[in-house]
Amino acid sequence: AEYALDKNPKNEAANLLLAKSMEKSGDKRSALLVLRPFIQNKTAGTGIYKEYVKLLTQEGKTNEVRLILKSADREVQNACAEYICETPVSNPAPGTYTTTQTLKLEGNCQKIYYTLDGSTPTRKSKVYTEPIILREGTTELKAFGVNDKNIESDVISRKYVIVLNAPKAPKVTPKSGDYNKKTEIKITVPDGCKAYYAFDSEPDLNSTVYEQPISMPVGYHRLNVILVAANGKTSKMTAMEYYLQY
Repeated sequence: AEYALDKNPKNEAANLLLAKSMEKSGDKRSALLVLRPFIQNKTAGTGIYKEYVKLLTQEGKTNEVRLILKSADREVQNACAEYICETPVSNPAPGTYTTTQTLKLEGNCQKIYYTLDGSTPTRKSKVYTEPIILREGTTELKAFGVNDKNIESDVISRKYVIVLNAPKAPKVTPKSGDYNKKTEIKITVPDGCKAYYAFDSEPDLNSTVYEQPISMPVGYHRLNVILVAANGKTSKMTAMEYYLQY
């Protein structure tokens, strides 16, 4: 290497061989100094880049590795793919939803760190281990990954708005009125909802759950019914007045 460098100090192969020799002797810092000018001038081939980022990683300078490879050309990035931590992918896509969503994060990472309040995540933030339930309101996700070489990805930012809709007031048959024979009252319950009812009082989640047609009670009574969706939203109340006498 020294003989070749005497003839041409800019010989890339000779500098690479010299750096590897220094690495083998334990002098990684000198090896980095030999290769750095090629990286700074962006004249390095893939061999120089691979050796340089390997040495930086061994020295714990992982952020420098990330920045160098981020600005490198595609050929270098492909050659050094093992040192690149791709940004995590989120599913579903950011946007506004009318139902509760389950947020998943994936990537070629050993760990994914995230926040849900719009703050910048660090390695002290929560580690993603299972899908995240997005409930009503606005969630501003930020996340980054760390690969097996301890190199971080870029930070992703995603905004989710969950606006939960309440079900419409329930439909009840028959209509209000006077009746002179036994009559069954039926409530239409949409999928994903439960109906709660009470006679002569306002219903709530502790009231009777509608499961089958209701026998109309004798005399005058007011039937009140609400629907509660799976998202917890409650409909407006439907009120029916019945007078049964036979």
